Amino acid sequence: KNNRGDDGQLLSLDDTIVKWFDITETLFEPTNTSCPIDNVVNSISNDLGFKEYVERDGTLQEKIDDFIADLAQEFDFVLLTDYFDESLVLLKEQMGWEFQDIFFMKRFYTVDRSRIDSELSQKTMDLILNYNIVDVQL
Repeated sequence: KNNRGDDGQLLSLDDTIVKWFDITETLFEPTNTSCPIDNVVNSISNDLGFKEYVERDGTLQEKIDDFIADLAQEFDFVLLTDYFDESLVLLKEQMGWEFQDIFFMKRFYTVDRSRIDSELSQKTMDLILNYNIVDVQL
């Protein structure tokens, strides 16, 4: 029922996302440490401990910068799922492995995301990016 407009018609994907953020706006402030669904907004950063930085003094940007700088000291190598194949090749080189050591077969994947992305307006994409500002910068 939440994905319908006042006229009862189904909302577009774009309108559904905007409505969802409007309803839950107060939950998604980057500095809200009591967010009950922190696996939705800035989920990667929250998994890596960003909440510890929220209580520190300084601007949000300073907190993000400190968080990223500290993570850079912790990790020697990071794989990016958007560039998984390329990341595996770099890992192979760093570890001195052979191609057979990194061989894998994709089981579940999306063939074409361009249709989904094109359904969102720039305003909605900006809204999503704004609420996920820590993950975006990470």
